[in-house]
Amino acid sequence: MTNQASNTSLGAQIANSEKATIESAATGNLKPGSTSTFSVTRNGRMSKTKDHNQPSVYNITVNTGQKEKQDKLNHAILRLVCMASLLLTILDYSEWTEIISIMNPSLHSVCSTTLSGAQIPLKASFILKCSYEKLRSSTNLTISYDGGTTQSLESIYSIHVVIPGSPCEAHLVKGNEASGVSHTGEHIKTVLLKVRA
Repeated sequence: MTNQASNTSLGAQIANSEKATIESAATGNLKPGSTSTFSVTRNGRMSKTKDHNQPSVYNITVNTGQKEKQDKLNHAILRLVCMASLLLTILDYSEWTEIISIMNPSLHSVCSTTLSGAQIPLKASFILKCSYEKLRSSTNLTISYDGGTTQSLESIYSIHVVIPGSPCEAHLVKGNEASGVSHTGEHIKTVLLKVRA
């Protein structure tokens, strides 16, 4: 997946949104088109004029805040599902939707297919991009690999690149599914040599 695609992940969007909010607050700038129009009446008082071509600052703020809340909820759900190894189908239960609705009726839960088909791959691509950026700026790296079997009885090798320090910092850079393949030294060498920064 490309670097550009990884920037559309929920984590990247939330980070960019928070950065923009901080910068906007620091400079006191509003987004273009969000200013109000005023005129002076006959008695010399200021009066707000309605400009139907110009969006309401209130509506822009509410809609932006709502989208940020929705993105943060979807990102939290993604992290929970991945960290706890939950079945994605839990998101399609009406009971799950009810929990979200009780917490905030204006928010909705992401469905399992959106999470598996778009958000998880984008998040993985974003994390891998961030890892490679950090690894490229580090020295004395160590590569490690370990084999294991998933709950679905798939044979997987996980490959990490470790940055020395106290504590060490390990970055998962590749997973190799190798069910039905003989795990010889030649096979492991082939897999490891594919890892390039």
